Amino acid sequence: MKYLTSKPKSIILILTMFFILLFVGWHLNFNNKVNSNLELLQSGFMPNDAIFSTTELTKMKTNNKNEKTKSVNIVVIDTGASKFQESNVTFFKDFVNNRENLYDDNGHGTAVSGIMAGELIDKDYKYYGVSPHANLIILKAMDENGKTDIYTLLKAFDWVSKNRDKFNINIVCLSSGYLTDGKLEDPLNSKITEIVNDNVLVITSAGNHKLTYPGRLTDVLAVGSLKFEKKSSGIRYSIADNSNYKVVINESLKPDIYMLGVNIVAPTTRINVSHNFFLASGTSFSAAIAAGFAANIFDSNPTYSALEVRHELMNLFSYENLFEFDNFKSHKKKNY
Repeated sequence: MKYLTSKPKSIILILTMFFILLFVGWHLNFNNKVNSNLELLQSGFMPNDAIFSTTELTKMKTNNKNEKTKSVNIVVIDTGASKFQESNVTFFKDFVNNRENLYDDNGHGTAVSGIMAGELIDKDYKYYGVSPHANLIILKAMDENGKTDIYTLLKAFDWVSKNRDKFNINIVCLSSGYLTDGKLEDPLNSKITEIVNDNVLVITSAGNHKLTYPGRLTDVLAVGSLKFEKKSSGIRYSIADNSNYKVVINESLKPDIYMLGVNIVAPTTRINVSHNFFLASGTSFSAAIAAGFAANIFDSNPTYSALEVRHELMNLFSYENLFEFDNFKSHKKKNY
């Protein structure tokens, strides 16, 4: 795949295929019985547009297309993961409670990892992650309240640095962050830079209100959120209300890319609910979609470096490239 510039037909085709294949991170198998769930799903996250029709979705045969991504390894630094991801998880380490068996006492990590990879059967539907067969390495660095600290994060990233070759790590996804200028986090800054220089793509959420750390770092691919609106003329995309956009940090524009981040279908750990999924919104889930999509790029281009995959993502989904499309609404620049 060659690098894409300005506004060639290839970028439009790839972008269209991306939203068909990866829209909201999960794909529906409509060969099963259709019932009232479909109305919920369509009203919640699927636009009424021919491009995103169920016919086109089923044509993609996602589960077969991404079979090879078993060779791609994604580290998920979050609250853990639940049974829904067991078939994809190749390693689990708990930096919070030192437990050995896979678990998630918050649910955020389950949602994030489920959007990236795996499959979920929920009554009449089967959902696939963006990269269904990718391997997940789950590092629990957040407690039951979704909280963490710099020392725990540093332990997790240090583990990545020491085990990069052993597990052939391609991607690290941290779908969280906190408000800081980063000056007190120099050891973590250095560790992330070390990991990136070791040919690993580090992806984080950009933050739902202000740009968070470590998404502020130049070496990190920070992901903002898109939403869509149904208009009489079709679907119109714009920056989600709770997403950062066009933030200038050290003369660099953040977030680096934008992915859908409103009403994303994700697995839940909650019991006594009618479905095994919920509709999630926020840059956390945009980052998860980006990680899954990056895994597919790695799979399609085995010789690509992490930097080349980053370039591909930015050539497709940076603000400037998205702005070229007539159905993308522009926003004014914000400075923090």
